[in-house]
Amino acid sequence: MRTYWRQRNDLVRAAGRHIQRMQKALTQMNVQLANVLSDISGMSGQAIIKAILLGERDPHELAALCDCRVKASEEEIARSLEGNWQRDLLFVLSVCNIINIAINKLSLTRLYSWG
Repeated sequence: MRTYWRQRNDLVRAAGRHIQRMQKALTQMNVQLANVLSDISGMSGQAIIKAILLGERDPHELAALCDCRVKASEEEIARSLEGNWQRDLLFVLSVCNIINIAINKLSLTRLYSWG
């Protein structure tokens, strides 16, 4: 059981590092999502990142993906999503997002399959 918890802690730390890399890539593209969302790995942040990776660039369309519980207004969110979309940074964002999703699934799979 100790080995399991050590592995889980390693996965949690790795997920945190990838979230930081995602945030850095967004910041380098002048997308200030972290200024309006407290956690880019939450429901709203992931919905926006997924849409960005699927090619959506309209800030108002992206802002509309936020949950109603987000405190910032849709206009504030849209302003924070006006960026310069760089291919290389979109690639970094994509890779980190894929790795983060995989880490979360692996962590949950182990948690539920081993009790």
